[in-house]
Amino acid sequence: DFYTHLTKFEETRRFIPDAPSLEHLKQTQAAYFDSLTAGDYGPEYILNRLRVGVVHQHIGLEPKWYIGAYSRYLVGLLPELWRLLGDDPDKFLATCHALQKIAFLDIGLAIDTYIQADRHIMLGLKRYAEDIIASLPAGLIVVNDALKVRSVNRSFREMFRLGNGEDVSGRELEDLLPLPDLRQQAQAVLASGMALRGIDAALGEKWLRLTITGIRLAEEE
Repeated sequence: DFYTHLTKFEETRRFIPDAPSLEHLKQTQAAYFDSLTAGDYGPEYILNRLRVGVVHQHIGLEPKWYIGAYSRYLVGLLPELWRLLGDDPDKFLATCHALQKIAFLDIGLAIDTYIQADRHIMLGLKRYAEDIIASLPAGLIVVNDALKVRSVNRSFREMFRLGNGEDVSGRELEDLLPLPDLRQQAQAVLASGMALRGIDAALGEKWLRLTITGIRLAEEE
């Protein structure tokens, strides 16, 4: 039984904790799979499948469980198709092929939407982190592994009188902080992975205390 199979796994069992939840799932799944073979694959069908991906992402159901449940359903459906069409192998194969195509479309739409929804969350977290960095009272300069500037925060701009509209990305580290040994120190941090803290330096009339630390961004992995 399809639903008995779902209750064997903690990840799927938690979504059907009681009889009313199971009955609701049965009704929802029945409507879902009825539409799978209804033959109407227009805009409303596509939107329905896209909503599935959003719901799965929202409730925390990983794609592998969705795909596994889908596979279980199809495996259970094949004997019934054979019972109905087994006396006509060509028709049976054509029906299986058509079912396979729409199943792959379903899975692709749901997973694409799951990924997009997850990406929106990550972008929101990224913006939140950027807002925090921008508001730090200490000056911050971010460089890549070639020691070219990626960004600076608001405090750094104010400290060194850089205009808000002045683009500093791509410039050499020494262009913004012309300090002796800074490049060698930064390269040592990159090589060792160990931060350097409490580096005192003078730049004109400014006295600075520097911390150099390395982080690896996901996009650089």
